[in-house]
Amino acid sequence: MENLTEVEIAKIFSNPFYCLPRVDYSFMTEHQTLVTEEMWIKCGVNLIKEIGAEQYLKYLLENLKGNYTKNK
Repeated sequence: MENLTEVEIAKIFSNPFYCLPRVDYSFMTEHQTLVTEEMWIKCGVNLIKEIGAEQYLKYLLENLKGNYTKNK
């Protein structure tokens, strides 16, 4: 196994793929985005400040499992 950089290791540990048996099918379909990646990141940073990193990560995993609030 090759030596990994700190950034590569951080990317591995921040990828929920490694702790989920599968990602919900709805994330595999083409769709129109509602916000830019930059806006999503800024909102995520603010939410982490408000609710804490642990709760944010729990919400992220629930979303990836398909347990998310559906847009009506």
